[in-house]
Amino acid sequence: MVQKQEVYSCELRGNNMALKEYQVQFVRSMTSLVKKYNNQYQIDDSCVCAIVAQSCNESNWGRSQLSSQYFNHWGMKCGSHWTGKSVNMETHEETPAGTIKVNSDFRVYDSFELGVVGYFEFIQASRYLNLRDCRGSQDYLQTIKDDGWATSSTYVSDIMKIVNQINYLVDDTPPDSNPEPPQPPPPYGDEPSFYTENVQIAMQVFNGMWGDTPEDIRANLTYAGYDYEEIVATQGGMISSVCKRKKKRGVKK
Repeated sequence: MVQKQEVYSCELRGNNMALKEYQVQFVRSMTSLVKKYNNQYQIDDSCVCAIVAQSCNESNWGRSQLSSQYFNHWGMKCGSHWTGKSVNMETHEETPAGTIKVNSDFRVYDSFELGVVGYFEFIQASRYLNLRDCRGSQDYLQTIKDDGWATSSTYVSDIMKIVNQINYLVDDTPPDSNPEPPQPPPPYGDEPSFYTENVQIAMQVFNGMWGDTPEDIRANLTYAGYDYEEIVATQGGMISSVCKRKKKRGVKK
């Protein structure tokens, strides 16, 4: 008998992108814990999928260094009141002059679950208290964006694409169900898995998951921890073709 999780990972869902096994695993683990804590922090059940999709976007489905090594799944910075452990890492910020690189101090947590609790504690700040009134993914994401969570002008629409991909998994995962924890990402370098992952990412680019212009694609890939130039070198034809395809459809460069 084929296991349910295997079926999920092979079928086309949401925006016609098949979820990989590690993505299914991450969503299930994250959903289980978000559902465990959201009511304790007065966040409505209808917003769970948005929170999980946020973590998928911010952590590259749990494979960024910040998520896999430091259990900071939402890219939360230290701020002036944080007294716990921290790590300084490069990130990207969108400004009126364009996307810039900056180094910031990020919060560090000691386990996957503590990272989830850390998110809910983070949004207890006064500027995020309006999230308690949100109903539904779109409302939650727009509210947290307006509260100053992210600088990306496409933050809400980007994450709503993920919401549409994962909502069936989120609905099907019970709270505190203790699914198998996400596995660490494969090693980078000259291993065959490195090139395999680059091909997968290039295919995702081709299907529109990483943006509509070369600038957006580069910025999004870099923000997620990928080396844009190495992906181009591996499957540059795919990336070139998606940009041309978008241009023909009237997307402005």
